[in-house]
Amino acid sequence: KYDLICCGHNHRCSIQTIEHARDGGYSLVVNPGSASGMGRIQPTYAMGDLESMEFEILPIPEPEWSPFKPCS
Repeated sequence: KYDLICCGHNHRCSIQTIEHARDGGYSLVVNPGSASGMGRIQPTYAMGDLESMEFEILPIPEPEWSPFKPCS
């Protein structure tokens, strides 16, 4: 029903396509991860182009001494 779904509840970065059960259409689901680095994962955010529906997850720059692990 929706072209784009954005959520961030679980703090895990991901971009995926899901199929609708009723009509066979698709939605793009974008989870930007965690801007705060919750769970010691590197802070991230999502940027996207709504016209082309292209999105990417980018790291929030951290100093060299950062305790965060890269988001995977």
